[in-house]
Amino acid sequence: MRAVCKVTLGARAVRLIGPPGVARALRRDDLSAVLVETHMSGGRVTDVWWLLYGRRGEPALRAPQGAHGEKELVDWLMSLPGFDVDAMVRAMRFRGNATFELWKAPRIAVRARQAGPGRG
Repeated sequence: MRAVCKVTLGARAVRLIGPPGVARALRRDDLSAVLVETHMSGGRVTDVWWLLYGRRGEPALRAPQGAHGEKELVDWLMSLPGFDVDAMVRAMRFRGNATFELWKAPRIAVRARQAGPGRG
């Protein structure tokens, strides 16, 4: 079966090209969260989607399992500090409809507060 979507990782952005050739991109620095969503699609088949959220928490990219470039995407996601590999394994084994949070970016507000007034 041929993958319908293609994920590419550039030096600064993740890009998803899906049907019918619609392209979306997310700057790596703007990534705020990574989730996996599972859906039962009849019988024993579970559809899996990689969900990447942008800086303001908005949905940015939604890539299906099996997309061309998925391995490279997952390898990069797993390299993020604090990525929850155990949650990813649970998601891949789950049969049903659910969403699993795998990673969340450190909050910018926390960094600013740690810098102190006038220092950040």
